[in-house]
Amino acid sequence: MKKLIITLVSLLILTLLIVGCGGGVQTQTTSTPTASNIQATSSLTVSKYGGTLRVITAAVPVSPIGMPSETLGPSLESMKWAEEGPLIQLPDGKLGYKLAESAEYDMSPDNSGITIHLKKGIKFHDGTDFNAQAMKWNLDRLIEKGLYGGTTNWKSWDVIDPYTVRISYKEWRNSMFTDMMEGTMSFMVSPTAFEKNGIEWMRWNMVGTGPFKQVNFERDASLALTRWENYWQSGKPYLDGVKLIYITDEMTAIATMQSGAADVLMGASAKQAYDLNSAGFKVISRVEGTTALIPDSANPDSPWSNPKVREAAEYAIDKQNLAKTYGYGFWQPAYQIASPIIKPIYDPNYPGRKYNVEKAKQLLSEAGYPNGFKSKLIAQNTVNRDILVSIQADLAKVGIQVDLDMPETAKFNEYMFGSGWSNGLLYTSLFDSMNMNNSLVFYFAEAPLGSCFKVLQRPAGFQQLLIDSMHAPLADPTVPVGDPAKIKNIVNTIFNNVMAIPLYHGASISVTTSKVNDTGFYEQFRSWAFTPENIWLSK
Repeated sequence: MKKLIITLVSLLILTLLIVGCGGGVQTQTTSTPTASNIQATSSLTVSKYGGTLRVITAAVPVSPIGMPSETLGPSLESMKWAEEGPLIQLPDGKLGYKLAESAEYDMSPDNSGITIHLKKGIKFHDGTDFNAQAMKWNLDRLIEKGLYGGTTNWKSWDVIDPYTVRISYKEWRNSMFTDMMEGTMSFMVSPTAFEKNGIEWMRWNMVGTGPFKQVNFERDASLALTRWENYWQSGKPYLDGVKLIYITDEMTAIATMQSGAADVLMGASAKQAYDLNSAGFKVISRVEGTTALIPDSANPDSPWSNPKVREAAEYAIDKQNLAKTYGYGFWQPAYQIASPIIKPIYDPNYPGRKYNVEKAKQLLSEAGYPNGFKSKLIAQNTVNRDILVSIQADLAKVGIQVDLDMPETAKFNEYMFGSGWSNGLLYTSLFDSMNMNNSLVFYFAEAPLGSCFKVLQRPAGFQQLLIDSMHAPLADPTVPVGDPAKIKNIVNTIFNNVMAIPLYHGASISVTTSKVNDTGFYEQFRSWAFTPENIWLSK
């Protein structure tokens, strides 16, 4: 069996993003915004004014922003204004490009490697050239740190000529293109700046090729950037500068927007978006990600080892109410693991298990629990407790009495990545990948392929389904999303065996004032693969 390893960094990055979309709502409302009053950005036929864009974000950098090889989690939200990479992935799954000459690449006849041609004339913020040698230097640092699991399949990475890089692989995987476009692979920084200033300086000083260059960084407070005059896209960026303001308290963020001290609230919660939309602000959102409950189904002493019990729990939870109450019109109830953004896989007509209390009671009786049983519901202590209480109340209606367990991060990670848990449901958000093989293998494969949920029961042959799907050829090399039929088969297997109980699809949301235009938010698949050079302010 060929070993596949999916990156922990991707999990940390995308889980943080999804969790940010799924929490923080404190109150219930009787009305929700509709499509007609959630406004979209537009290009106005007026002069594209400069000015400084003031952006609130709760994504406080917790790891270096100037050394992508050391980056984890929310730091990417700050880096994306100043740093770029060769390739990006568009919402339809197709390859896009920035520092590459085009989205075209040369695939070797035996599928053992790809050759990427880079644009000429691109400068880092220190005036030095971005070229093949600079790209290789970045790849070397990435592999030295070993944080990015996608590189474990690399055999070699070589400079062919000053603007050509070739990456050779140990084996064919249809995820290798996605690996080139996600996370820290999306950012290149200046080798010369590193050699001149050293790693300590470099960690907190970004020297990329992006439209804005760093001016000042105050930990936990703000990041100031100014227009890069020698940006490779002529005439851009339109803005004179950007200031990121780090605010983690939701009410403070809302008050700052309402006071006129900020232009954008990035990564807004559904409640923040609803309140600010009601006050006349624009909201830009995209439904993505799946929050689910994972049962300890492999433990024979646990009630959750019985598939009828797992089915009963899913029928008992009113997902529609969860999405409406805590998603404020931005979330969707989830009846499948694939989220709406995974367009080749997501089925809007998927039957799922809809709310049915009587069906749940019947299944529990058939499973030998006519009077229910006691269990626990585990979630990280950063999750909105009100959501958990709502799930707890739904399960109680059919006799499943769950105590809430909300541990600190270290303990929660032990549940998720370590020894697991007993007699309980784990509440977690699952990251998206346009090639869904990445997330499916990470979460649902057995070790050493997967990294999560030691106590999850996998049906016979499931591991091989994952391997076969990862090794399937691409029908269209410009759309590296894997084999949809094979992936759908895995999604259906997860559903039929109730390996997970999907609850709702969250949303990535940003709020802006009326003078902010052409943000590019959520036009690419990844939230950090956007186009800040196109943003402009109307006077």
